[in-house]
Amino acid sequence: MRGPLRALGEPGVEAGLRPRRAPAALGAVAVGARPFLVAFNAYLDTSAVEVARAVAAEVRERSGGLPGVKALGLEVGGRAQVSMNLTDLEETSVATALDAVRRSAGRHGARVEETELVGLLPLEAALEAARRHLDLPDLRAGQVIEAAFWEAGGGAGG
Repeated sequence: MRGPLRALGEPGVEAGLRPRRAPAALGAVAVGARPFLVAFNAYLDTSAVEVARAVAAEVRERSGGLPGVKALGLEVGGRAQVSMNLTDLEETSVATALDAVRRSAGRHGARVEETELVGLLPLEAALEAARRHLDLPDLRAGQVIEAAFWEAGGGAGG
């Protein structure tokens, strides 16, 4: 644990919280919240991991690239992969990150062969990608069958 909760139960450390010790019968809960993290990978049409590393360096925020993008260049199954964690979809969407990877890969003589979503993606992020890459600027959630079904109350608990 970090911060003030770490100090609960540590003698001599002022936690800044009262009571100083949580009663054992009550327990304690710490809740944190952050924006969605989307794990998104792009496989390049090369086995040269140095190309994936160069692309990752160009797109990640830490190196002056896109805000909210953490990226590594890896070798996965004999293929070069740009592995990304997108931590702020309002700043950098999946589509924006993919476009940047495609441009960078092209400058290094490679292209994106396929992509991979690891885990979940918010519906709005998928819609934004479809709006951009399918040239559907007015696409709404209600035009996606499953989303329309949920909006109409057909989903669980609806």
